[in-house]
Amino acid sequence: MKRSSKIFLGLSLFFLLSLTITITPSIQSYGFYACECMDSCAVVYEVSPQGLSKSYPNTYCGSQSNLLPTKWKRNENSNTDLLVTIPLWMLFEPRGVFGNPDAYDQGGYIFSFEYMGIRRSFLFDPNNSWPFYKTHFSKTIANQIELMRPFFQ
Repeated sequence: MKRSSKIFLGLSLFFLLSLTITITPSIQSYGFYACECMDSCAVVYEVSPQGLSKSYPNTYCGSQSNLLPTKWKRNENSNTDLLVTIPLWMLFEPRGVFGNPDAYDQGGYIFSFEYMGIRRSFLFDPNNSWPFYKTHFSKTIANQIELMRPFFQ
C-alpha cells in the first residue's frame, strides 16, 4: 500500500470516528441574537458546574450598547440534564460560522463549549442545513434555550 493511501485511510478513519464519538463538555453556552432589535440583542445562557447564568453580551451586534446585567443562578441540582452531547468533530471544526446568521433579519444561534481547556464558539444560521450534522444541532440549541428560560423567570 502506498504512503498516500495509508494517510488517506488514516484521515478517513479519524473523520469517521470523530463523527461517531460524542463528548459532553461540562461548560456549555446556548443563545440567540438578532441585531435588528431595540433592547437586548443577544441572550446567552451558560451551564457550568458552578450553576447557571444568563447574560446579554453586545459582542454579536457591536453597534448596540447593552446595559442589562448578567444574572447568575446557583443550581443545587445536577446540571447534567441541561448539557448536550456533541460530536467530537466539533472540537476540530475549523469554521466558527455556519451559513449566514442574522441575514434577512432572521437572527442566529450561538453555541460555545469548553472541553479540556479548549473553548470553541459557533454561530449558526437557523435556516441553513449545512453541514449535515448542523440541522439536528440547531433544533437542539433551540430546545436548550427553551429549557433554560424558566430558571430565570
